Amino acid sequence: MPPSIHAQFLGGYRLQNASGEDLPLPATHHARLLLAYLLLHEGRSFMRAYLAGTFWPDLPEKTARRRLSQALWRVRQIWDGIAGQGNSICIREDARHELDVTRFQQALRAASQSTGRDRYAHLQQALALYQGPLLNGYYEDWLLLQREQLHEHYLKALESCAEYDLQRGAYSQALKWALRLEESEPLHEGAHRLLIHLYDLLEQREQAVAQYEKLRQLLANELSAPPSAATEDLFARVQARARTPRPSLIDSAPLFALSDSALPMIGREDL
Repeated sequence: MPPSIHAQFLGGYRLQNASGEDLPLPATHHARLLLAYLLLHEGRSFMRAYLAGTFWPDLPEKTARRRLSQALWRVRQIWDGIAGQGNSICIREDARHELDVTRFQQALRAASQSTGRDRYAHLQQALALYQGPLLNGYYEDWLLLQREQLHEHYLKALESCAEYDLQRGAYSQALKWALRLEESEPLHEGAHRLLIHLYDLLEQREQAVAQYEKLRQLLANELSAPPSAATEDLFARVQARARTPRPSLIDSAPLFALSDSALPMIGREDL
């Protein structure tokens, strides 16, 4: 049985043993990507011709298959958890491994099956695991869609946590989620709108005005567009409250649109 391996692909590329000690990465770019591809598709078996065409599409098949064999050899220098008998390659059934992407998906799936505080706890667990885009720094075609899907799930989890804290009056905590959302998606107007609203609720009106101006300049510079009517309406209400101070109320209009109140079921089929 091969030794246990812990792979962290959210935010970069890191391998550790069961004791938490860093392991060396496979020696070449393609060997690292081959290991990542097989771990991300754990449970599936791939024909050698398919993998050769995926990783070396511009090379003759014979040359690509030779490169695949070399990459597989380099992977096995780090971790002997790959089965490569005959014409197929897969993760060995007895190979012990843990993948942060899998744990992230499991936490989201648990959140989609829960409500209230339990759902919030599962979302927090998922957000703690998401340290950045999938295999950040790698730009293979097969990777881009998976990266975008996971990032979208991350943004929805941030929105859901911010909404939960907003509704229960935990404005300072909601502000932390909203700031992470803005940092991750600077052009996400809903995140800016949420920040304006939260600064207003926290009676930080100068911050609310500064956030509106930041958004206005960003949209003008990047998209040559003004803020939406919803943002302008919210900002007008913030200014009105600033002129006539009174206890802040949570506005009934939604600050950002969620496609569904529950997160989608996430599984390996989405990879």
